[in-house]
Amino acid sequence: MQGKTIPVTLRVFLFIVFTIAVFSADSQTVVTYTSSGSWTVPAGVTSATVYMWGGGGGAGGSRASTWFANGGGGGGGACAYATIAGLVPGNSYTITIGAGGLGGSSNANGNPGGTTTFTGAAGTWTAGGGNGGSRSRGTGGTHAGGTGSAVGTGTGVTVFGGGNGSLGDDGVSNTTGITGTGGGAGGSGGAGVSPTNDVCGGTAAGGIGTYPGGSGAYNTDCGTTTDLAGISGNQPGGGGSGANCFNTNQSGGNGGAGEVIIVYTLITTPTIVSFTPSSGCIGSLPLVTITGTNLTGTTAVKFNGLAAASFAVVNATTVTATPAAGSTTGVITLTTAGGTATSVASFTVNAVPTATITPSGATTFCTPGSVTLTASGGTSYAWSNGAAIAATTVNSTNTYTVTVTNAAGCTATASQAVTANTAT
Repeated sequence: MQGKTIPVTLRVFLFIVFTIAVFSADSQTVVTYTSSGSWTVPAGVTSATVYMWGGGGGAGGSRASTWFANGGGGGGGACAYATIAGLVPGNSYTITIGAGGLGGSSNANGNPGGTTTFTGAAGTWTAGGGNGGSRSRGTGGTHAGGTGSAVGTGTGVTVFGGGNGSLGDDGVSNTTGITGTGGGAGGSGGAGVSPTNDVCGGTAAGGIGTYPGGSGAYNTDCGTTTDLAGISGNQPGGGGSGANCFNTNQSGGNGGAGEVIIVYTLITTPTIVSFTPSSGCIGSLPLVTITGTNLTGTTAVKFNGLAAASFAVVNATTVTATPAAGSTTGVITLTTAGGTATSVASFTVNAVPTATITPSGATTFCTPGSVTLTASGGTSYAWSNGAAIAATTVNSTNTYTVTVTNAAGCTATASQAVTANTAT
């Protein structure tokens, strides 16, 4: 059975064209099964929440007589769900959708809805189907609705039960009877509704939640002299309605089929495409901008194995990080829930130069004397007196500072005090 991927942000059921629908919003994927099939754990998925509904119960059949003859409504299917951890990508899980229970024929009880199962290497989970409604004998009295299922099994399962179907009522001659309404299926956030007995009213709602249950069916000709077969309950898991029977035998409505919804977050592997700048100097390491893919949720950045002093996730393709003091030349690694990315190139940590000043003679002298200060340790020099060469000759009192730059662009400074005394 093949799924169809459609990028939408709303949950939509495609009952007629597709039996499996796959929807994605951001990184979350929702897969809906309305018929049996199999699900293979995608790459990057290690856990999923599976929602299941059992089939709704069928309503009881009705036999014509001098009485209104109305069967009981079917019970709603249970909603059971669990978050399953430890999934292994590539493993396959079998999904069996519980059929809606068939409505009873003219003189038969409705059939129970089928159990829905989700089974594979991690275990088996189930959601039970609703029970069928009782038949009408056409002799007066009431005929019980089917009880909703509250059965769900499997590790960590949460269950919201289906509603009970309402009873069918055979009215006496010239008095209207009441057809049984199907019970609503449980939802992911609450139990299904049990319709009120002896009321010709609307459908019984399915349980509430992000993924609600199917509603129970209601026969619109309740209490009239019109013969009408029972109405099928809504998928997932709604109970069927009883028939309205006056002149001819009628079958109860079928229960709604079960359903399975699988919700998971695809954990994608991060990559590092590039970073800038490519190097820095000891003592003044720069903020590094890392560009890649799937960087949302970054939990660690390291430079040659040493954790960054700080980092920030800008968006899914950009992270900024500052190397810690003590970092050395090596690759950058970045870690998310999806794995660890490693840069192809290395971030280079360059040594700073050792700046020294060597005077040509005494640095204290009488005017009009002078001294030549010669700097070393780099490839270029910048003196505080404006000189841009290694050696500068000075003849006045001051503290002279030189900035020494090496081939890697790293800098260091050195200073020398000079005193020029005026002769008396």
